[in-house]
Amino acid sequence: MDSRSTNLPFKTFEEYQNLRRQNPDLYYKTEVQKQLHQMHQQLGPQFFTSHINNSEVANGKRL
Repeated sequence: MDSRSTNLPFKTFEEYQNLRRQNPDLYYKTEVQKQLHQMHQQLGPQFFTSHINNSEVANGKRL
């Protein structure tokens, strides 16, 4: 996975936690941390659930 990508495939807190466990070097890269923060801001409490509609996330809709 290219850490420079602005569209990383992670959407939920659980996915970021799995990444942290499996690849901590990637998890702590600035781009990943920025996206984690953006996803949390965009989704609010839904960020912490594992069922996210990816098309709504892509369209910038808050669930």
